[in-house]
Amino acid sequence: MSKELTEQQKAFCDEYIRNNFNAKQAAITAGYSENTAEVKGSQLLSKVKVKEYTRNRINELLDNREELQKEWIDNVTEMAFYTLSGDSDADKYRASDKTKALELLGKYLTLFTDKKEVEHSTINKAGDKVGINYSKLSTEALQEIVKATES
Repeated sequence: MSKELTEQQKAFCDEYIRNNFNAKQAAITAGYSENTAEVKGSQLLSKVKVKEYTRNRINELLDNREELQKEWIDNVTEMAFYTLSGDSDADKYRASDKTKALELLGKYLTLFTDKKEVEHSTINKAGDKVGINYSKLSTEALQEIVKATES
């Protein structure tokens, strides 16, 4: 047997990365039979040459951040907006994949933010806290402080 990968094996590796390391889906997308895709994906991942090729492709993507970012956005967007049929055997993704993709996309697009309360204070020589607790101030009071510091 040849030591080089076939085009179909290379396609499997690329799809494996593109499909968030889902070997069964990668095998199907690369053209292997749906009936044997799970077993075939597992077999392919056990091959040294497949592991090497996949590792090299990942490193190439990591070296090119713009391509990696585009690839990630494409994958997450596809998952987020995938229409589930309700047939778990036929669906490309699970409902939990879709939910997580929507969450990741929302975070990436900064559609929502986590609010954190921050207290900034200084300790004087006596060990007492001195300063202003900004978390207790109104928005208007904070805006006044910002204006005063810009002057």
